[in-house]
Amino acid sequence: MSLKKARSSQIPPFSEDWLSRSLGWTERSCADLQYRESKAYKQNVVRVQDSCINCKKRKAEYGDCTWCKKCAKVHKWEPFTMLDLGIFMESIQKHLDYKDIVALSGVSKEMNTYFNQNEIWRTYHMAEVSCKNMEKKKSKLMKKMYKSYGHDYIPVEGIYIQNKSSVEYDVYSKWPRWDKSFTYMCKVSPKSGIGYGGIVGQIWLCVPTKQWSKNHLVEGVGHSFVIDPDKLYNDPGYDWIKNRSVHVSDQNPEEWMCYDHTIEDREYKPMKQLSYTYKDHKTEFIKYKIDPVKLQEKAAKNTIRLKEQQEELKVLYRKVRLLEANIKDYKKKKTSYEKLKDVYCKYKPNDGFSLFWKK
Repeated sequence: MSLKKARSSQIPPFSEDWLSRSLGWTERSCADLQYRESKAYKQNVVRVQDSCINCKKRKAEYGDCTWCKKCAKVHKWEPFTMLDLGIFMESIQKHLDYKDIVALSGVSKEMNTYFNQNEIWRTYHMAEVSCKNMEKKKSKLMKKMYKSYGHDYIPVEGIYIQNKSSVEYDVYSKWPRWDKSFTYMCKVSPKSGIGYGGIVGQIWLCVPTKQWSKNHLVEGVGHSFVIDPDKLYNDPGYDWIKNRSVHVSDQNPEEWMCYDHTIEDREYKPMKQLSYTYKDHKTEFIKYKIDPVKLQEKAAKNTIRLKEQQEELKVLYRKVRLLEANIKDYKKKKTSYEKLKDVYCKYKPNDGFSLFWKK
C-alpha cells in the first residue's frame, strides 16, 4: 500500500453534521469572546466585585452601580438621545414645554444636538403661529363695524349660547353705547352652554381659547354676532333666568325676551403655514416670542447693572492691589526683623528674648 493510500484510509469520511456543529461552536465562541469584552459583561462583574469598571479602585455608586463618582462624569448616560426622534415626538414631547427643551439642550453637547433638531422645534413654532392667528382673528372681529339697532334700551333677559362644536371658546361682549372695549365673559366648553342677560344691539365674540389653538393647527375659527331684535322670542320657562339674582329689567317674567345662538361643528381648514418650508423652526419661533418692549426694558436694566458691577470690580481690584503691596512690604519687614533677631541671639544667647525666639 502506498503512503498516499495509507493516509487517505486514516481520514474519516466527510460529515456535514460535524461541520455544522463545528461552525456553531465557532459562532458561540466568538459571541462569548465579544460578550466578555462588552460593557454588559463588565457591569455584571461590577455588581459582584462592587468596584468601578473603569478605574477598578473606587466603589461603584453611579450608573446602576457601574462607575464611581469620578468616572461617572465621563461615562454619563443620556437616555433621551438613545430614543428615536419619532418616538420622542409622539410619546414624550406633548408633555414638555419649550422651556423644558431649552433646559435639556444645555445638559451636554449630545443633548444639545438632539433637542435642536428642526422637527422638534416645528411643533412649538406651529403652535405659536396658531395662537398668533387666533389673536389676529380676535383683533379683526373687535375692530369690525357692526350693525346698529337704534338707541332704544330693549332688555333681553336670556341670551343663551349653546356650543355644539368640538371647539373650546372664549366669549367677549360689548355694550355698544357704554363700552369702549370688549369685556371677557367666560369660557364655553364643547357640548355645553352659557346664559347671560343683555340688550338689543349688544355685540358678542366667540374665539377659540389659547390652549385649543395650540393643539389644533387650523384657521378661520371664531365669529361674532349681534343681538337682533327680529330674532327675539318670549320664553319665561328658563329656570336659569328665574333663579338669577340680578336682572336687566323690571319687567314681568311673562314679558321676558330671549335670544339663542347655537355654534355648530364644521370642517376646519388647516392653516396655510403648515405647507411652508422653514429652514430653522427654532429661529422662527424665537421671532414670535420676542416682545420688543420687554426686551428693551431688560436690556436697559442689564446695561445699568453691568456698569455697576464693573465699577464694583474696579474698586475691588484697587483694594486687592493695595493689599498685595502691603503684603509685599510686610514680607520685607518680616525678613529684616528675623535678621535682627538672629543678630541679637548671637550676641546675647542666654537672654530671655533670645530663648523665647529660639523656641
